[in-house]
Amino acid sequence: MPKALLPLALLFTEVGASVPQVTLLATPAACSKNTAIMPVVVAEKTTNDLIAVALDYSWDNVNWSALAGTVTPLNPKDWEGNALWVSPTTTPATLYIRGKATDSAYQTTTVTKTVTVGSASSFAASVLTGTQHRNTYNYGQWWMKEASGTEKLWWTGGRDFGVSGGDGLYYQQLGSNSMSQTLTTNTTGGIYLSDPAVLKGSFPGGYSYAMYYTELAPAPLPYDSSKQDYNRIALVLSVNGSTNWTTPTMVVDSFEKHTLGGRYGAGFVSVVKLTTGGGSRPYCMFNSDSPNWGSWPVYFRRSADGITWESTKTSNDSDVTNLGYAKEITMPSETQIFSKFSFYDGYWYVAVATKLGTNDLRQTKVYRAAAQATTYLPGTWEYVGKVSDTQVLTRKETPAFKVDENGHLSGGTILLCIQTSELNQWPGSYPYEGSQFYYAIPDSAP
Repeated sequence: MPKALLPLALLFTEVGASVPQVTLLATPAACSKNTAIMPVVVAEKTTNDLIAVALDYSWDNVNWSALAGTVTPLNPKDWEGNALWVSPTTTPATLYIRGKATDSAYQTTTVTKTVTVGSASSFAASVLTGTQHRNTYNYGQWWMKEASGTEKLWWTGGRDFGVSGGDGLYYQQLGSNSMSQTLTTNTTGGIYLSDPAVLKGSFPGGYSYAMYYTELAPAPLPYDSSKQDYNRIALVLSVNGSTNWTTPTMVVDSFEKHTLGGRYGAGFVSVVKLTTGGGSRPYCMFNSDSPNWGSWPVYFRRSADGITWESTKTSNDSDVTNLGYAKEITMPSETQIFSKFSFYDGYWYVAVATKLGTNDLRQTKVYRAAAQATTYLPGTWEYVGKVSDTQVLTRKETPAFKVDENGHLSGGTILLCIQTSELNQWPGSYPYEGSQFYYAIPDSAP
């Protein structure tokens, strides 16, 4: 198992007296075949307004194909980016990435970067996917490899694609250079959709995908700002996992139901279907439920069908589902805010974004705990490994495992998808600095 990923070449710039300034971000010096990268071009006017910004790629430095761009760029600064599946016919190969900007005086600045592409067996830091958003962010991802070999990513994105307010949920099939907004605030009636977790299987109504996510006042409950509404966990179903989702239903309420304190509520959900054992309730869910911003307890609950779950116990609630109550679990001792869970061969796994000292930087660590007989609650957590500071970039947020259709570790291998920012800022001087997903293998535990 490699101890570190190859470093990323972050940026380079040509600057003229009056011509536009062009910078390329997140273009690795090297990557392996059959992975994806997400270059980003940043253009800034010097004297005259920008009128066109383009991001292109080529395999021979002669014939170029468009990757992203616009003829109506933002001024004084614009950025364009997209995911590119890297799959040359032979290796090694050289991939050329070109950023170009033209101003209203028809002055053009061009910057080109090369990427050395190795064989499929080589391993380098690589962006899994990216978006063509502007002035936004991405986080809270769920990475699935289906039995067919197809890999899919769902995640949380900022306000874009005509969304009137709040976050939306996005989708991309890896290997494709396109992405889509799969669920918006305009289609659910709630606001702030985030942190999706997805299972593939057979669900009521002939649906194949179940997506659980955090939503502030999920439909049909209206948002009421006077009551300082809180997050719950909602569920939608789909045939293809990307479009035509059902009307959301609330499946997990929050302890905040009776406090109305304007706190976070329920969120950061992970779901797993146990394929052996599990008894009459093979579906398992982990979610946080925050009494306040300084505490993030995590709860474990089960379900027979993935639709109806054990209840959230509050002072005034009865067992509304007649399945019993969710149970608070003990987490690893380090401070964490974002956690994702998975399962493999009798063990629960958790990836946590831990704080480094008193600053806001994060470091991803992985733990595992044996599932207890009968209850399937995690036992004592043991340290597995961490994504070292030499891998990818320093700030690491919202880690997620690569999982199969049931939420188990894909192939029994720990492979992480991590949202990270370029310059340890959030969102940073460029919005894309908080908008990229990288994959990483944790170092082995000592």
